[in-house]
Amino acid sequence: MGKGNKPGLHLGHLEAGASKATVVDFSNATGWTRSLSFHNEADFLLDLTSLSPFGRLGEVVFSGALTYCADKRRATVCTMRVALVWFSDYLAWLTSRRDLSNDPRPKDITSALFSGFAAWLTNSKQSGRKLAVGSAAILYGYPASVFRLALAKYPLEFGPDFQISTNPLGHSSHFETLADRVQPLKICDYRAVQNAASRDALAILRDANRAPYPTTKDSLLPFHLLLLIRTCANPYPAAALGRNCLEAHPFEKGTWLIHFDKPRAGVGQNEDYPCFDFQ
Repeated sequence: MGKGNKPGLHLGHLEAGASKATVVDFSNATGWTRSLSFHNEADFLLDLTSLSPFGRLGEVVFSGALTYCADKRRATVCTMRVALVWFSDYLAWLTSRRDLSNDPRPKDITSALFSGFAAWLTNSKQSGRKLAVGSAAILYGYPASVFRLALAKYPLEFGPDFQISTNPLGHSSHFETLADRVQPLKICDYRAVQNAASRDALAILRDANRAPYPTTKDSLLPFHLLLLIRTCANPYPAAALGRNCLEAHPFEKGTWLIHFDKPRAGVGQNEDYPCFDFQ
């Protein structure tokens, strides 16, 4: 779909942006496939036959998937289908272990079993396809979204204690995805990085011929490293800093405050935390 085009045209009887409470029910007449149309893009055959062995549970998931597609773009729908095919493999694995019956109902999926899909994706012995934690966390999000829609429509079919974990692997997204296997630096290496970044930053600032603004990643890197070291900001909030993040210290001349987001769960989320000693 081209940029700016509204999604949701592939299910004509649903309006784009329609309430998520509206669910397209599974129908034996149409089976496990649907042809979806997208504006300015090729049609897509949504084939979720992989859900067919799982009885009523498969039907409920299929209904949630159709509702999910109602306001999504083609590329998102394609990825969602892949995620649900892998989720079907996970259900088959649970069935082989007798953790799930041969004719499962939605109430048979517990919160622990559902969250286990994310961990299963990272275990090559179980899934046959080992994924990095970041990739598994992203892929897990698609069935999670589908199940939330199905749960909203069929709440009585699920167990009373069923909940969908948002981040079962405890993974931090965005730039932190690159740090899955990073090990802490030794203190000597940490100081060496700080000293090297300080020298490079000073050299850039003292260059009489430097551009008025950064033009390459090399001219930004030493400042980015110093920000991470001196503020302890997470990589993504530090990368999102703008010129308006600076504020002169009200008492100490020559000292500046740096305001940045430090996401926290619950109360205090996305509040500003000033750094008082960055000069």
